[in-house]
Amino acid sequence: MKKAIEDTWPESRHRLCMWHIMDKLSAKVGASICNNTDFKKRLCAIVWTDSIIPVKFESEWATIMNDFNLVDHEWLQSLYQIRDTWIPAYYREEVMSGLMRTSSRSESENHFFGQKNDHDTRNTNAEIWAEDFVLEDQASRIYTRTIFFDQQLEIQNGIHRCAIGKWEDIGDFVKFFVKDWEQPCTTFFEVMMREADMTVYCTCKRFEQFGLLCSHIFCVLRMLDIREFPQRYILRRWTREAVPNSAPGAILGINETEDRYNEVNRVVREITYSTESVINKLVTNFDALCSFRDHVVNYFKTADESVVNAPPKSRREKFAEITGNTKPSEATVRVPIGTRFKGMGKPKRMKSKREIAVSQLGKKSRQCQNCFRYGHNRRSCKNPTRTKEQAMAEDHGEEADEVEEEEDEWEEVEEDMDEQDEDALDEEDGEEE
Repeated sequence: MKKAIEDTWPESRHRLCMWHIMDKLSAKVGASICNNTDFKKRLCAIVWTDSIIPVKFESEWATIMNDFNLVDHEWLQSLYQIRDTWIPAYYREEVMSGLMRTSSRSESENHFFGQKNDHDTRNTNAEIWAEDFVLEDQASRIYTRTIFFDQQLEIQNGIHRCAIGKWEDIGDFVKFFVKDWEQPCTTFFEVMMREADMTVYCTCKRFEQFGLLCSHIFCVLRMLDIREFPQRYILRRWTREAVPNSAPGAILGINETEDRYNEVNRVVREITYSTESVINKLVTNFDALCSFRDHVVNYFKTADESVVNAPPKSRREKFAEITGNTKPSEATVRVPIGTRFKGMGKPKRMKSKREIAVSQLGKKSRQCQNCFRYGHNRRSCKNPTRTKEQAMAEDHGEEADEVEEEEDEWEEVEEDMDEQDEDALDEEDGEEE
C-alpha cells in the first residue's frame, strides 16, 4: 500500500496508525512493566502530543529506554527507526487540514464533513464555559458545532493550564514565553504577537497544522484583553457558512445528465472564486469593500424574493424517482397471526397440575385401535389383537364379573356383621346369669 500511494500521489505522505501501534505495547514489552511502572505513562506523554519538537522527542525517548533497560529491545528499536511515519513531532511543518492522529478519525472524515453544517449548528447555541472571556462567545457564533468544541477546549486550556513566564520586545513584535502544564516535556512555548495588525505565531504550530488557534495564543490574547477574534486566523472551511444550504446537486433532479451537473458545478466554483478574489483585492480599500458589500446584500434580497424554496423531498419520493415507480402499491400487508419465531417460547401460560386435571375431567382418553382399550395407542400396545366386538363383549363380561365380585364382597360383609351380633348377644346372656 505504501508503494501504491507513492506512485499514485507523489506529493502525499503515508502515515501509520498510532493507536494500533500503542495498542500492542503491553503484548510486546510486557504487562508487568506497563502496569506496575510509569513506563507507559511517560511514553504516551511524548507520543500522543504534537507540541514537542523532534529533538526533544529523541532525547526523551532515549531517557525512557535507558531508565527501563529497553535500549536493545528489538520491537521498540524498529519503531524508533520509522519514527517519522507515526510520531506527530515529525509532522509539525505539514498542514493536516483538521485530520487527527488515529485511523478511526480519518475513517470517519466523510461523516465528519457531512455533518459539519447540521441542524444543531444552525439552530442552537453551544454552552459557554468562560462568560468573562468574550472570544469564546464569538467563536461559538463563528465556527460549526464540532469545530467549536475543539476550539473551546483550547480556550479552556489557555485559561486554566497555561501561564506567561516573561515577555520581551523584538522590533514590532512582543515575544511571550508561555508555560503549558499539560506538556511537561517542553519548558516554554514562544508566542510572537504584533498587536497592530493582530499577527500572532506560536512555536507549537497548531494553527499551521490544524487551522485552529492554540491554547498558548489564547493565553496571550486574554492577558492583552483582546476583545475581537482575529479575523485572519478564521479559516472559512470551519465556519458555519462554509457549505451553502443547497449544494449543486440540489439544483438538479435525479434524471439530469452528467454534463449538466458538471456545468452547474463549474458555475458555482466560478462564483465562489470570483467573490473571494474581489474581497481579497478590496480588503485594503474600506469604501470599495463596503460598496461591494451593499451590492451583494441588495442582490441577496432580490434573489430571496424571487426564489421559492420547495420543501425537501421525502424518502419515498426519492426512491420513486430513482426506480421510476411513482404509483403507490395497493397491496395490503397484514400482520401474520400466530407466527412464532425461534426462541419465543410457548404462547400460552403454564398451567398447574390441578388446572390440568380439572380441564381433562370428563374427557375420554385415547383408545387403542389394536386392543380397543383406553390409555395407550397402537404403537405402544402390548395386548393381543382383538376385534371391536370381542372388546365390547369382554368389556361387558368384565363389568359383569366386577358386579358379581362386589355382590360377593357385600355378602361376606353382611355375614361378618351377623356373626358379630350373635357373639355380642351371647356375651350379654352370660353376664345376666
